[in-house]
Amino acid sequence: HTVISEPTRHQARVLAALRGVDAIVITSGEALQHLLRITPESSRASLRKKQLVAPSVRVVEQALAAGFQNALAVEQMSDAGILLTLETLAAKMKPQ
Repeated sequence: HTVISEPTRHQARVLAALRGVDAIVITSGEALQHLLRITPESSRASLRKKQLVAPSVRVVEQALAAGFQNALAVEQMSDAGILLTLETLAAKMKPQ
């Protein structure tokens, strides 16, 4: 019987999620730091290439300082504001 530690369990979820996402919504600087902590070192370069959607310019600045290449703040921090930002990004990513 194999016991999987909690950090390893989180890392497995992060790796699975990274394979299938184009954008990541982060809700705070603390959440950003936690995401980086639980992402295996070998996958952080891939993580940093994902589009990051943040709640504020401050969190965008933290993401850029952490090496993210594509980070933007939502215009309005609400469910509707996040959804609008994701819809706009999806339209831009869509092949013409």
